[in-house]
Amino acid sequence: MFILTQSENSQLSREETVAVVSLVNSIWPHTEKTVDELVRGFTEAYRRYFSSYTLSRPPIRFMAWKDGQLAGHAFTFERPVNLDGIETPVMALAQVCVAPVCRGNGLGAELVRRAFQRLHSGEFPLCIFQTTVPAFYEKLGARVVENRFVDSRNQDDPDKRPWKDGRIMIYPKDYAWPDGPIDLNGPGY
Repeated sequence: MFILTQSENSQLSREETVAVVSLVNSIWPHTEKTVDELVRGFTEAYRRYFSSYTLSRPPIRFMAWKDGQLAGHAFTFERPVNLDGIETPVMALAQVCVAPVCRGNGLGAELVRRAFQRLHSGEFPLCIFQTTVPAFYEKLGARVVENRFVDSRNQDDPDKRPWKDGRIMIYPKDYAWPDGPIDLNGPGY
């Protein structure tokens, strides 16, 4: 039995922060920092990142707990993106992961559905994210987009692709998505 919770990023307890950092690092290991170093820098890193944008919606983490341990996680936050020259606040989806021992029971899909509720409630018009498992998200109503992405905030190379890897997807799939280049207005997530 899983207990599903959500919390604004700024309201996480120290125990929740350690659990989130530990789970995310177990899936995507940081090669230069220990978990303790990542935990110590957690609050400052997010404050520094979010202070560079004028935002009206809080970052929210969706979490699933089993026997007091974090079993799954999804992170959502606001990102102003330039679509056809119009700055549009979209929901970013990142760090979606489930502990290997808890996979295969729909937990990841449930966390993503809960995250997508931010759109269904009218909080955001659109979600943009990258993934290496597009079929998973297609089953939930997302679709791959093939636009060229840029980052006008990258002073060294604004035309460099801001995403790290994977496919770029949007949710909902029927959103009136433009054909041309998209300014992600910051680094990929």
